[in-house]
Amino acid sequence: MKKLKPKDVAKHYDVHEDTVRDWIRSQLLPATDCRRSTAQRPRYRMDEDDLEIFEQRRAASQKTREARQLIKGEESGYVHA
Repeated sequence: MKKLKPKDVAKHYDVHEDTVRDWIRSQLLPATDCRRSTAQRPRYRMDEDDLEIFEQRRAASQKTREARQLIKGEESGYVHA
Protein backbone atom coordinates (compact mmCIF):
# COMPACT_ATOMS: atom_id res chain seq x y z
CA MET A 1 0.00 0.00 0.00
CA LYS A 2 1.32 3.40 -0.97
CA LYS A 3 1.93 6.08 1.67
CA LEU A 4 0.83 9.55 0.61
CA LYS A 5 2.30 12.86 1.71
CA PRO A 6 0.17 15.95 2.36
CA LYS A 7 1.49 17.32 -0.93
CA ASP A 8 0.05 14.32 -2.81
CA VAL A 9 -3.34 14.61 -1.11
CA ALA A 10 -3.42 18.37 -1.72
CA LYS A 11 -2.80 17.82 -5.41
CA HIS A 12 -5.55 15.16 -5.54
CA TYR A 13 -8.15 17.50 -3.98
CA ASP A 14 -6.76 20.67 -5.58
CA VAL A 15 -6.23 22.38 -2.23
CA HIS A 16 -3.24 23.84 -0.39
CA GLU A 17 -1.06 21.56 1.76
CA ASP A 18 -2.05 23.60 4.82
CA THR A 19 -5.67 22.61 4.19
CA VAL A 20 -4.67 18.94 4.28
CA ARG A 21 -2.79 19.49 7.55
CA ASP A 22 -5.89 21.20 8.96
CA TRP A 23 -7.97 18.16 8.00
CA ILE A 24 -5.46 15.95 9.80
CA ARG A 25 -5.38 18.11 12.95
CA SER A 26 -9.18 18.22 13.05
CA GLN A 27 -9.20 14.41 12.71
CA LEU A 28 -11.17 14.41 9.47
CA LEU A 29 -8.29 12.78 7.63
CA PRO A 30 -6.54 9.83 9.35
CA ALA A 31 -2.76 10.12 9.21
CA THR A 32 0.38 8.82 10.88
CA ASP A 33 3.08 11.14 12.17
CA CYS A 34 6.40 9.65 11.00
CA ARG A 35 8.80 12.14 12.61
CA ARG A 36 11.71 10.66 14.53
CA SER A 37 11.58 13.12 17.41
CA THR A 38 8.97 15.39 18.94
CA ALA A 39 11.41 18.27 18.41
CA GLN A 40 10.79 18.04 14.67
CA ARG A 41 7.72 19.29 12.84
CA PRO A 42 5.14 16.61 12.05
CA ARG A 43 5.72 14.45 8.98
CA TYR A 44 2.30 13.08 8.13
CA ARG A 45 1.71 10.08 5.91
CA MET A 46 -1.65 8.69 4.84
CA ASP A 47 -2.58 5.28 3.47
CA GLU A 48 -4.61 5.28 0.28
CA ASP A 49 -7.36 3.53 2.29
CA ASP A 50 -7.43 6.54 4.63
CA LEU A 51 -8.71 8.65 1.75
CA GLU A 52 -11.78 6.41 1.52
CA ILE A 53 -12.51 7.03 5.21
CA PHE A 54 -11.99 10.74 4.62
CA GLU A 55 -14.39 10.71 1.65
CA GLN A 56 -17.08 9.05 3.77
CA ARG A 57 -16.65 11.57 6.59
CA ARG A 58 -16.59 14.45 4.14
CA ALA A 59 -19.80 13.24 2.43
CA ALA A 60 -21.56 12.87 5.79
CA SER A 61 -20.40 16.34 6.80
CA GLN A 62 -21.71 17.80 3.54
CA LYS A 63 -25.13 16.17 4.07
CA THR A 64 -25.28 17.57 7.60
CA ARG A 65 -24.34 21.04 6.34
CA GLU A 66 -27.04 20.88 3.64
CA ALA A 67 -29.66 19.75 6.17
CA ARG A 68 -28.75 22.64 8.48
CA GLN A 69 -29.07 25.11 5.62
CA LEU A 70 -32.45 23.66 4.69
CA ILE A 71 -33.71 23.92 8.27
CA LYS A 72 -32.38 27.47 8.58
CA GLY A 73 -34.16 28.40 5.34
CA GLU A 74 -37.45 26.91 6.54
CA GLU A 75 -37.18 28.80 9.83
CA SER A 76 -36.75 32.07 7.97
CA GLY A 77 -39.86 31.40 5.87
CA TYR A 78 -38.08 30.19 2.76
CA VAL A 79 -39.89 27.26 1.14
CA HIS A 80 -37.65 24.78 -0.67
CA ALA A 81 -39.25 23.58 -3.90
